This record gives sequence, C-alpha cells and structure tokens, in this order.
Amino acid sequence: MKRVAIIHPWLPQYRLEFFELLIHKAKDQGVDIHVFHGEAPPEWRARGDAVKVDWATELPTKFISLGRKSLVWKSLAPFRELAPFDAYILEHAVRSLETYRIMAMHRRKVSFWGHGRTYTQPTNLLLEHWKKQLLKWSQWYFAYTQGGACAVQESGFPKEKVTVVQNSIDTRSLESAIQSVTSGQLNEFKQKYDIGGPAAIFIGGLDSSKRLDFLFEAGSIVAKSIPTFRLIVSGDGNQRDLVEDLENQVPWLKYVGPAQGLDKAIAFRSADVLCMPGRVGLVAVDSFAAGTPIVTTNWEYHAPEYEYLENGVNAIITADLVDEYASAIIQVFQDSETLETLSKGCQAASRNYNVEQMAENFLEGVLMSLGSTLD
Repeated sequence: MKRVAIIHPWLPQYRLEFFELLIHKAKDQGVDIHVFHGEAPPEWRARGDAVKVDWATELPTKFISLGRKSLVWKSLAPFRELAPFDAYILEHAVRSLETYRIMAMHRRKVSFWGHGRTYTQPTNLLLEHWKKQLLKWSQWYFAYTQGGACAVQESGFPKEKVTVVQNSIDTRSLESAIQSVTSGQLNEFKQKYDIGGPAAIFIGGLDSSKRLDFLFEAGSIVAKSIPTFRLIVSGDGNQRDLVEDLENQVPWLKYVGPAQGLDKAIAFRSADVLCMPGRVGLVAVDSFAAGTPIVTTNWEYHAPEYEYLENGVNAIITADLVDEYASAIIQVFQDSETLETLSKGCQAASRNYNVEQMAENFLEGVLMSLGSTLD
C-alpha cells in the first residue's frame, strides 16, 4: 500500500468531511493517506472553528511576525515518526517553512495544493515570483478551482499534471437539516427575531474581509425603502462588537450568533437571499445547498470559489458600490419570479459543487501523481 502525507495549514471544521471521505476512498484504491496540520493562525482563532481529531496529527506551530507578514514554523517531529511516504502534498505558500525542509529531503515526491494565484489581497511581485519558483519543484498541482489551474499553467506548469479539485464542503448535512425544518421551528425563529417581511442573511466570519460596514450601510438603505426588512447575521470573529452595537441601535439587524446544524438550517430557511458584499469563498457552496442565492459585488479580493457564481443564474453580482448593491437587494425582494429562478439555479449548481465530488477529484489526482489510474 502506498503512503501519502498531506500537510494542511490548520484543521477547520469544514475540512473534516473532505478528509474523512478522501482517506476512506483512498484505502479502497490501495493508498494510505495521513493528514498533518498546524495550529490556527492568530487572525483566524476568533472564529472558533479549529478542531482536533484522532485521525489527523497536529504539528506544534510557531508564527513569526515580520511586520504585516508572518512566517509559519511547524515542528516536523510528529511527522518524522510516521515517515517515510511515497508522496508529500503541501500547501503552495511561501511562508510555510516546513515546505523547504521537506523539499530538501524529498524533492522528487513533493506536490502542491493551493489557489494557483493570489486572490484575496494585493499582489506582491516578489512573493508571486517565489511562488512560481516553487512550482519548478512540484511533481503535481492540486488547484482549488479552474481559474487557479489556468494561472498555474500560464506560469509554465504542465497542464497534464494539474488536477482541478473544485474546492467544496459538506453540503449533505445542510441539505438534510433544511429539509427537516418544521413550520413550527421556522415560525418560532421568525417570531423571536421579528421577521415578518423580506429577509437577508449574512453567515461567516465577522472580520474585515467580509466588509460589514459596507453591508450595514446597504442594509440601512434597504430598511428605509422596505421597513419590514430584516438582516440576520450569523457568525463570530473580531468584529462581533460592531454587529452587537448596531443591533442595539436599529430594528432591522438581528444577530443570532454562530449557527451550525439545525440552527443554521432554520436561519437559512428564514431568509430570501444571502448578502455577502465582502469575501465570497466556500459560502458559495452553502448558498447552492440551501437554494438561497448570494447577492455580492465585483470586489477584486474574493476567494477562488467566487468563480462558481453566475450572475443572473445562481447569484446577483453588482458593481462595488453601496447604492447599487442596496438597489439590487430591493429589486430582488420585489421580484418573486427572479428570486425563484435564482434559487433553482443554486439547486442546479449544488449538484456540481459538493465535497463528494471534491474527494473524487482529489483522489484521481493523487493516483495519477503516483502513476496509478482509477478503475
């Protein structure tokens, strides 16, 4: 049985189902996958979604601050206890110092998994150059999305050695939970949060990348036009105080805290649209699973999964202007036919973007990189 090591930056809750599926499917193909991960970076800890599981090995981690940037040092002591492996799949990130140590020891067995290009922040030419240099030592590339795959290929990486993973999360549990919501549970939630008219939901980390100020400014405009409008906010993060302070000042904002499982399903069922003017990433997949279309903007720093959105098909994408964004929300609330069309578009997209397909795609890349083929 061939052995493969995957070193992930850290282990968030949303990655569990993917890794569990991948490990199980790989065993059926004669491949033993070991998952290693670091600790959650300081800027993500407030979200509270880092987990530890017995089938993954945590690597003690240090974060070395260099001004606005940081380097990450993961101890490889636990890793060496389980080595050697036939292949090593590492994060395509220049700040991960363990990458260079593993490359020095196992250069011909290293592959990278990543975005393929910088999406969520301004491009640093020096860092981009170094990321391209790393590709020269990679035996295979696992790209989050097709856009990332194209970027890697444009850098000269062989197309035949790129796997498009179609990054996703577990949607089955959300779909099941949504179907299980009773009218009584829905009515109780709406009564508790005074939801009697059009409603939007924001769900995700409460941090600067989500542009909450933009969202709330637009929400204020919508509320002036539609007094019964309510904005449900679910999540946690270092800007939670901002949300709670505004909730105490206006009637249209309802903060429900972090929501998972049935609570998350009820919140989704209570909303007509999902408002995300800031970074859109894997929330796109949640949107599809829930049948709740995203309303976002053409902001330049979305995550790779923004590529899954199709304006007018499964989402609404406006110019990056508060007035235009608010106007689009008002218009969709007043057009039930468009809302139904978008919801159906979400449901259709959910068949293409799910964690089961992601695990299949990733495993195919693993087997091909090992010189194997799927049966």
